[in-house]
Amino acid sequence: MKLLLVAMLFYLLGIAIMLYIRPSYIFRKDGSWKEFGIGGEDATPFPFWMFCIVWAVVSYGIARVSVSDIKIGAIETSASDIVNSVVHPLPVEKEIGKPGYYKLDTAAMKKKGAPRYIYVGPEAPADLEE
Repeated sequence: MKLLLVAMLFYLLGIAIMLYIRPSYIFRKDGSWKEFGIGGEDATPFPFWMFCIVWAVVSYGIARVSVSDIKIGAIETSASDIVNSVVHPLPVEKEIGKPGYYKLDTAAMKKKGAPRYIYVGPEAPADLEE
């Protein structure tokens, strides 16, 4: 969300500067926009609407680079960290007392939507036996 807000601020700032400066390459002497084209004095190959589209992409890129450097109270977790935490064995608490680990049960997760874990080890711990 912060990335989008920064991109919108860059975009609006660029548009405001362009409308304030009104370069002769995009605007006529009376201040109106030139038409898209390559012939004549009243035409330009880079009209204002095209500038708006290009500037939107550029301002998002600038925001992406500038916001990626700012870490304010964010927990840095990558996709590989999440995958590794699911694929690799989770430590078993000492209260269980049995060596082993838990594995994500994807079939149960697809049915009920919530993550479910299955104990994998030599024998089931006492709190899981029914």
